[in-house]
Amino acid sequence: MPEDRSAPRPVPGDRLKLRATFDTVAEAYDVYRPDYPPEAVDAVFAFGHLRPGDRALEVGCGPGKATLPFARRGLRFTCVELGEKLIERARRHLAGLEVRFVHGSFERFEPEAGAYTLGLAASSFHWLDPQDAYGRFARALRPGGTLALMWNTWEDDAAGADFAAEAQALYRLHAPELARERRAVPRPGGMPLEERLSQIRESGFFGEAELRRFPFERVYAAADYVRLLDTYSGHNVLPAEQKAALYAALRELIEREFSGQVRRRFVTLLYLARRDAGG
Repeated sequence: MPEDRSAPRPVPGDRLKLRATFDTVAEAYDVYRPDYPPEAVDAVFAFGHLRPGDRALEVGCGPGKATLPFARRGLRFTCVELGEKLIERARRHLAGLEVRFVHGSFERFEPEAGAYTLGLAASSFHWLDPQDAYGRFARALRPGGTLALMWNTWEDDAAGADFAAEAQALYRLHAPELARERRAVPRPGGMPLEERLSQIRESGFFGEAELRRFPFERVYAAADYVRLLDTYSGHNVLPAEQKAALYAALRELIEREFSGQVRRRFVTLLYLARRDAGG
């Protein structure tokens, strides 16, 4: 059985700095980040045998993009979120639903033991110390409860290959620290897919675990696309002059070569795990 640590583990300073950037772009995050597909929400309900009235604990709810479809189906949420502006936007979207907000870090949140049927992290889990976070979710979940980790991430494919190649040339010129090689398999939170699955299983808190994929596409006008990019921490923290040059080049590329619109393929990666009754 893994150690049950009650004291929060320290978060590295660079991670603290980056994860605090999202509150500075709360409106853009709300408007331009894609929602989660209904099929992914259905999959969580089916896996966890969730019913209206079940309690859910979410870390990093942001403006409520994942929270809303679950709460609309009757789940009662406790949402732990660092950003005050993000909580303000989430309150508007979730008005009238059973949602309680906790302003603060998950590392210092002490959940009611065994009180929750669902533990949810949507595009937020990679900002946490994994073993500490698995332990906190495990203490919060009832035996047999469900952990759902979700990410909306880019997925390169043939349809977007031309734009991706030309865009990467601009990154190498204007922001080489953000340039990357084209890859066919996404790495949510920077971790290979199977490694994350193994990490969940090896945490010692969860038994059954699996990964599901839900691809979808979005079309962005040039100006909207760079607003989307600014909701990603690596772009957000670029020096102003460097950022302006990169964004101007990307807008010009989309207007000149792609008729003012860019189609990007995303995939929702959903990790599902069941709280081990003996863990």
